[in-house]
Amino acid sequence: MPMREIPRQEWQSFLDDFSQEHEGWLVNLEVQSDGRSQTEAEGLPLVGISADCKGSEAPAIEIMLGDRGADHVTHSVSGPSMVSVSDGVGGGEDLVIESPADGRVVAHLRASG
Repeated sequence: MPMREIPRQEWQSFLDDFSQEHEGWLVNLEVQSDGRSQTEAEGLPLVGISADCKGSEAPAIEIMLGDRGADHVTHSVSGPSMVSVSDGVGGGEDLVIESPADGRVVAHLRASG
């Protein structure tokens, strides 16, 4: 499926809206870097995704998953350079965040239930 890139000035509002629309969806979080792929989380509900693009520091995006202590994961992406979204497999969606420092972070979302 084709990816739709989100303009940098829209990251904060897009991710706020995306979080509200997909709250509770199940997420598999994958980090791709240096030719390797690592799964950070599997099947955890989305709590939210936020972008901090204000101030003089480099922007950061945080992906928060899981609703219970032991099952809670917060993944931070430092200095993101691109945010894009596409329709995923089986009616889900893929959110992709690319960063020179952290590689490519892919959140595969699917509706719960």
